[in-house]
Amino acid sequence: MTESPNKYKELFKVFEVFLINGMIDTNYINNWADNIISKESKSEYEFIELSTTSNINDLIILLKRLSANCNLKISQRAVFGILYNSTFEDFPNIKIASQTIYRFVYDDALIEKEKEFLYRIDDSIELALSGVYGDIDKLKNELWDFLEIYKTLNFPTYENWIMINNKIEENLEENLKTIQDKY
Repeated sequence: MTESPNKYKELFKVFEVFLINGMIDTNYINNWADNIISKESKSEYEFIELSTTSNINDLIILLKRLSANCNLKISQRAVFGILYNSTFEDFPNIKIASQTIYRFVYDDALIEKEKEFLYRIDDSIELALSGVYGDIDKLKNELWDFLEIYKTLNFPTYENWIMINNKIEENLEENLKTIQDKY
């Protein structure tokens, strides 16, 4: 059976976000595509392109094209979940992580409470890192608690992202309020 690239639009958007922000490299995506190709007797051209494109800028352009019209809400929430699953010790630099997810407020895919959290945490992290105000460890824990809401959205669960997202939405506002009250 030949895989369709359309099945992976949200995943391609996640790859794009992580590639742009230096959280994965071209080899990661090349290897992922190689894995798809190795399971098929005939593969779609897009997977071959993903497998062989080593220039980061070309790969970003390709991923942008392949992720066009994806469900941004799901892909952005998957970024949250994948960041959470990177383990606390390997958690990316907090500034890079907050800047990466802060950009999502401009896409208008997330609910207002999510965007409010992203606005606030990004500003708070900037103030703490510049020494003006705030405890960076406390903010890292707060960001970690936020990302935990989305922990079931990760690379291995890709095929279930729609169902998982629907489940997350059932308690999302309540979970966001709990975090707000805690900090």
